[in-house]
Amino acid sequence: MPLISVEGLRTSFFTHAGVVRAVDGIDLAVERGEVVCVVGESGSGKTVAALSILGLVPDPPGRIVGGRVVFTDRDGERDLVGLSPRELRKVRGNRIAMIFQDPMTALNPYLAVGPQLTEVLALHRGMRGREATREAARMLGEVGLPAPETCLRQFPHELSGGMRQRVMIAMALLCEPALLIADEPTTALDVTVQAQILELILALKNKAGLAVLFITHDLGVVARIADRVAVMYAGKIVEEGSVFDVLERPAHPYTAALRRAVPSVTSDQPMREPALVCAAAPPSESVAATTGPTPLVVVEDLAVHFPVRGGLFARATQTVKAVDGVSFELGHAETLALVGESGCGKSTTARALLRLVRLSRGRVIIDGVDVAGLSGQRLRRARRSMQMIFQDPYASLDPRMTVLELVAEPLLVHRICKRTRDARPLVAQLIERVGLAQEHLHRYPHEFSGGQRQRIGIARALALGPKLVVADEPVSALDVSIRAQILNLMSELQRERGLSYLFIAHDLATVRRFADRVLVMYLGRIVESAPTHSLFATPAHPYTQALLAAVPSVEPAEERARRRLPLAGEPPSPLSVPQGCAFHPRCAHAFDRCRNERPELRKIRGSVVARSELAGAAIAGSVRVGAGVAGFGSERSQHEVACHLDEVAPP
Repeated sequence: MPLISVEGLRTSFFTHAGVVRAVDGIDLAVERGEVVCVVGESGSGKTVAALSILGLVPDPPGRIVGGRVVFTDRDGERDLVGLSPRELRKVRGNRIAMIFQDPMTALNPYLAVGPQLTEVLALHRGMRGREATREAARMLGEVGLPAPETCLRQFPHELSGGMRQRVMIAMALLCEPALLIADEPTTALDVTVQAQILELILALKNKAGLAVLFITHDLGVVARIADRVAVMYAGKIVEEGSVFDVLERPAHPYTAALRRAVPSVTSDQPMREPALVCAAAPPSESVAATTGPTPLVVVEDLAVHFPVRGGLFARATQTVKAVDGVSFELGHAETLALVGESGCGKSTTARALLRLVRLSRGRVIIDGVDVAGLSGQRLRRARRSMQMIFQDPYASLDPRMTVLELVAEPLLVHRICKRTRDARPLVAQLIERVGLAQEHLHRYPHEFSGGQRQRIGIARALALGPKLVVADEPVSALDVSIRAQILNLMSELQRERGLSYLFIAHDLATVRRFADRVLVMYLGRIVESAPTHSLFATPAHPYTQALLAAVPSVEPAEERARRRLPLAGEPPSPLSVPQGCAFHPRCAHAFDRCRNERPELRKIRGSVVARSELAGAAIAGSVRVGAGVAGFGSERSQHEVACHLDEVAPP
């Protein structure tokens, strides 16, 4: 008997526009100790199928209209569809646990992390007091959170997106469930933590016979952990089989299209070739950045420090140096990627760039204006030319506003349109360009999937026609085909309007395809800076090498046979950054100088970047990049690294 068997499951949503058959008669089984991955595009029914298993479909408007979900464990065989709410609550979180896609909305914003974890232990395992606190801290450490005891006292909004997701994973694993339903559990995680979480899930599977129903759009993750794969399209399973059969020999045209849309971190093809195309997405070839003699953005010695207060009078007892002396430049119509592990300061850098957090020191010059010194109406006017796509679309969209109102709001605030109905033609055009339909204009954010909500956020950011777009994990919640469409759209808009992107991501394969240059960040500082092709061909810093080695491959045999570089321990807490090189506690090559002296960025090699449209053009001027000098708009770039190693070379 399988642990869980889904038989003819049908779930529909009854809306004013008609009946939406989100899950339309699927059959799926998961054995004990087996990992079954469900893949498909956003809106294909993956998440609704998972919610239906646990009776979590919102009613109204959703309802299970047919089928059975048979769960067989130590308490015998039960049809979960027929259980009462009270009986279901005994199963949820105990025998079947779920990791939700959106950690910010799944966690209670009014409670610290500790009480939310210990509540699970008290309810299902009878643990209370110090025993529950110790167990919660142990599990936070297991999923890779630094300083677990400190994390227990923090609130969800004080954690990065990746850290919140790890809290959710820890909560799901606390009761050692028989079945784990994981809905995009590694979407918000960087590649090293993703690898750690996947290894943890596999270890639990092998040790305790844990069964896993894993919903994802990352085929590299599928290749790493899946035993079997089910491919969903329009509420139905169109292909099912072993991971080797489905990924290496896809039988259905839809599966083959998904497979072709996956970017590769090891591909020898050109960086900007239009390979990110799937299904109906039209090819949209990107062109190289057409830089001018001066950059659009200049960031000098940027620092953002947060005081940690405690005691009776809430005095500042410690300081978190989230960003500590970051300098970089971004050219006109250029894409600069910022990568690094969760909690390294990427999102804080982005928010500081747009003046969404207070700067501790430094300058931020955008289009010749020092925005660090602006306030009031002057800052509001400046923000028209710089917009942000946030990492968490559900938290950044007002749940009380329709799509039309959300996308039209920036146009009304900046008085481009007087009324919402005047903005409708432009909003409709933007919505269609990001892959939605006009019929979606009067729906609310909760009526969309995670990927669809992200597309609404992108449309809202583009409404004002900005020069600079700060994209904080803009495609992390999207499946591979929609990701391809969005990246093609962003490239097309860059070519048409001369947009510049600061692209924050943990998906290095996407970065390789989309970015012109890459900055690698670790504990608030830049440790490596290089043109994209140079960084991926010859990564210099040991940290960069470890990041690239952790990127999963979509080929199952290659993924399971590959050897990863050792990356000892967890990232140190920002409250206690190590002396000298911050990476030295985890570096296999560290020596005495690394422990005592902090390295600065230094040029290690020059590299030629081919830009056909600039060939032969003599563009004068040079600008500082980190600690070196490079000609902006010329054909020469440079590779910089902050490391004490005398010889830096790829692994």
